[in-house]
Amino acid sequence: MVMPTELAEDQRAHVARYARGALVAADALGRVPTPLEDVTAALKLASPQDLFDLGDVPPGLARRLRRLAAKVVGAFAVRERVIYLDHTQHPSQRRFTHGHELGHCGLLWHDDAYYCDDPSDIDPDTHAELEAEANAFSAELLFNLDTFTDRAHATRLGLAKALQLADVFDTSRHAAIRRYVEASPRACALLVLGQFPVFPGGRLSLKVLRGLESASFRARYGPVTSCLPTTLPVDEIPLARDAPTALRGQAPTPWWPGASARSTAAAARSTCTMRSTPTPTEPSFCCSPGAA
Repeated sequence: MVMPTELAEDQRAHVARYARGALVAADALGRVPTPLEDVTAALKLASPQDLFDLGDVPPGLARRLRRLAAKVVGAFAVRERVIYLDHTQHPSQRRFTHGHELGHCGLLWHDDAYYCDDPSDIDPDTHAELEAEANAFSAELLFNLDTFTDRAHATRLGLAKALQLADVFDTSRHAAIRRYVEASPRACALLVLGQFPVFPGGRLSLKVLRGLESASFRARYGPVTSCLPTTLPVDEIPLARDAPTALRGQAPTPWWPGASARSTAAAARSTCTMRSTPTPTEPSFCCSPGAA
């Protein structure tokens, strides 16, 4: 699977319309967690098969899977109308993969592509766009269109609700956090910072690895990564000072050599709402500029 591209808003809306159709056909609209088996049946597909139990897999697909065993976590056999999943995945990741492969079936223009072909058989840009569409379809299914967003944003801004709802919707925390920010009706953004300090110009700092923002944030401020330097000095930017709290939940002692308890306690004075993420090496921050 190639790295997916980002979809434009009109493309996401188009994919969401097809996901809604699949949910309605499965009588799954508003049912949480989304019953993917019902959606599978509504799309007239057999129950997913074990990806690496190759006994009944079409010969051509089996050959490709053996070559790609270390890289492939799911596949859709177009002619046979069968989804194959790697059952060694974590259950929440397997649900996302299941939804992704349902996207290759439910998005009718995907039928002409054979998704375990050698990547050279498909134009890379086209392949990336198709993969992004399938990812978006999966997210629309798992989060049951706006059901997750309506619940998540019924309370004050912060990642705690998103993390709680990840269990309710049976998704990964990573996916829930991304959905929380990406679909937010409010101006909010997510920053992923490196865990380990860097020292540009001799100043203790954290590196900005990547960012994600809601549409309203982007319209008002531009991409979040353009709003801040690529490294955040700990002694100047509250986001960087508060990283220990985001990473550990609570940071009773300083986490970097020479830090003071005063700098660690800065989290209490932050103007940015944050919670720890499930990724042990990268604390993420959900922030609304200027909000207390």
